[in-house]
Amino acid sequence: RAGAAPRDISIERAIDRELARRPPLDPAERADLAFFLNSTVTTEFGEAPRRMSAWHADDGRTFGEDGEDALLPWGYDAIPRYLARNVPVRLGVVVRRVDLRPGGVYLATNRGAWLADAMIVTVPLGVLRDESIDFRFSIPPKIAEAVERLRMGVLSKTFLRFERPFWPQDVDWLEYVGPRAGAWAEWVSLARAGAPVLVGFNGGDLGRAVERSARSEVQAEAMRTLREMFGRSVPDPVATRTTSWSTDRYALGSYSATVVGATPADRRALTEPVEERVFLAGEATEPDYSATVHGALLSGRRAARQVRAALT
Repeated sequence: RAGAAPRDISIERAIDRELARRPPLDPAERADLAFFLNSTVTTEFGEAPRRMSAWHADDGRTFGEDGEDALLPWGYDAIPRYLARNVPVRLGVVVRRVDLRPGGVYLATNRGAWLADAMIVTVPLGVLRDESIDFRFSIPPKIAEAVERLRMGVLSKTFLRFERPFWPQDVDWLEYVGPRAGAWAEWVSLARAGAPVLVGFNGGDLGRAVERSARSEVQAEAMRTLREMFGRSVPDPVATRTTSWSTDRYALGSYSATVVGATPADRRALTEPVEERVFLAGEATEPDYSATVHGALLSGRRAARQVRAALT
């Protein structure tokens, strides 16, 4: 029904309109609906249904379900380390200003100046929106408007390590319908990977709140939920750690989200070169596979092809 409407609305508003046509839900049904929306919208896209576009939130493609889920025992950074094995990478270089000059692209950084023939900008959308990089040239309106319309979602993950598992070790996903919709509703167990660790998920505003909180507060809140789920005898964790995507000034979010007012055309706009010298890449610029690692990788390959075409 939302797709047939004359203009885009939020997923929440679309559902409210639909519910108005039906008999009222009882409290259990409302709790189930809130849980469903949290798991399929908020923790999927990093934003609440009241912000996500009913028209375009899940636009894009997938590679199907032929492959199985996998964990990398030595850390996810095995992927970028492998991809960068023959590439000179300089860490700790903060780009502060970018100018377009007749000789190419000039970058002022905290470690001196750089001059390049072309530049691929891969900072997250949150950094572009924050305007912490001073681009001293005219940004095409189409690109500027796309950056303004898209938003950064947040999926916060809290890792709690215990002496030993107290939960069913043959179950990977543990889910909870509690009094506060979406709060600590989804957990993944790493027990089958050999680690007595539970990972709690919070998306959107709940995720932002968790990442702003002190570790002791986060642990206490998580443990209240786990003791509701498994009983008061659940022991305290031996270690707790929470992601900080929303507070990290080099990220300012987990991945991009198509909120009300944004469209796939905005992502396509971000693929357009600026004076054949500056090119954007990253998951936010990928129309079909945004918010994914493979989308970021594909966008980088696309930008590399653009650079090669521009300079040859």
